[in-house]
Amino acid sequence: MYAYGFLSKKNGKVGYAPAAWNEWMTLPNGKRVPTPSDQRRCKPLTDQVLLDHFTKRDSQFHNVVGLYPLSKDSKVWFLAIDSENAYSVSFV
Repeated sequence: MYAYGFLSKKNGKVGYAPAAWNEWMTLPNGKRVPTPSDQRRCKPLTDQVLLDHFTKRDSQFHNVVGLYPLSKDSKVWFLAIDSENAYSVSFV
């Protein structure tokens, strides 16, 4: 699974959300809400998703991919390298 980028309509900032086939659900009253995580069908990270990340950028940041690798005990150990700035390295 992976997260995709989006541009917030409320504050104009870039955010990330899990990429899922059923990201939203409609309640009986017609209101759309995020699908609970235990019911979400996540999209796989494919070669095409990565290719789009590196070659296609849209104004809404939908092709920006974020990763959140978790260990079996739900800890995150991650090294992030910004390929657009060779001097930007972050340890999380």
